[in-house]
Amino acid sequence: MKFPSNIVRQNELQVKKSAKSNKRSSNLTDLKKYPHICSGWTTCDELLVHQLVDEILKEFPNSRNDCVPLDVEDEIFCVDNLVASGTQKISISDDLLRPRLFLFDFGCLVFWNVDHSVARIVRRIADERGLQKGSYDPSIVLQENDSIPFVKDSSRSIPHIRKELIRFPNELSLRDIILYQFAYSNSMALSVKLAYWEIAVEGLVRSMSPYINQMRSGHVMVQDEEIMKMYGELFHFDHRINLSSDFLDIPEIYWNQSLLEEAFLSMRLYLGVKERVRIIGVKITQSFNLLEMLRSHLNETSSHRLEQWIIMLISLEILICLVTPELILQILQDVRKKLFDSSTAYVETTKYRKDSSLNIID
Repeated sequence: MKFPSNIVRQNELQVKKSAKSNKRSSNLTDLKKYPHICSGWTTCDELLVHQLVDEILKEFPNSRNDCVPLDVEDEIFCVDNLVASGTQKISISDDLLRPRLFLFDFGCLVFWNVDHSVARIVRRIADERGLQKGSYDPSIVLQENDSIPFVKDSSRSIPHIRKELIRFPNELSLRDIILYQFAYSNSMALSVKLAYWEIAVEGLVRSMSPYINQMRSGHVMVQDEEIMKMYGELFHFDHRINLSSDFLDIPEIYWNQSLLEEAFLSMRLYLGVKERVRIIGVKITQSFNLLEMLRSHLNETSSHRLEQWIIMLISLEILICLVTPELILQILQDVRKKLFDSSTAYVETTKYRKDSSLNIID
């Protein structure tokens, strides 16, 4: 997965704030009152999840990765009991609050009740040990993360989202906890990944704003190479967001799990993923329209210049046709006659001056 071009990277830091405002409003829940957090991070284009899991298990001896149900172990990558060395283990009976990490190969990490320092170490391991492809700017990683608290709630028999909280029932097996947390994590990972693409698209849109100002002034200076580069960027974004991603699709793991699908869709709706994809699509479409106008103007300008050259060549051809051999001969004869007359006059003048000098001497 290739990182956006330099045009976008140069504008990333300038548009962080604008892109962030397009997302849902930040969670207003009191984090002191609800300390257990699910947080999502996107760090790169592609994550080598198998190798990263192995490195995490080496770094944190108390952690383990045998909690995933066997029927989905090839689709869910999870590290359980992710606590620093020497930290007292949480009781096994408290499966919901056990620190847990879900990893996604499209470059996202989702932590459940994991200490900030531990999460920071995990991200550093992925970066420093070459387990990331297309690493993102650290400031973008720190800016474009998201979180939502989760609590125990016995009001319903299945997990659900209400009042900006993920609510889990008291009686829930470890298998169900893992599966539901994965479903919510999947939507969270897609949301933070989309936030990165929002920055990338916004950066390209801003890089095109000078052309709009030039159009308003009536003097557009653009080259075909610049237009082609921006076309390439737009097609790249359009392909990555709408064709090669699961932003609007339902992963196969949920097809036969209606409750998990409901959890996945409810989280995706809460994070506004569908609406944000629609807004990105509008921006890309409008950018395409602007490039079409710029390219049309460039083609018209080139066509006008070509017409001027054609007119000049036709005029020159007409002049050449009008100058016949007879006319050329007549012109040469006139020139020769004028040169002869000038020479004769010069000789006579010289002879007259010589005769006058001799008379004066006599």
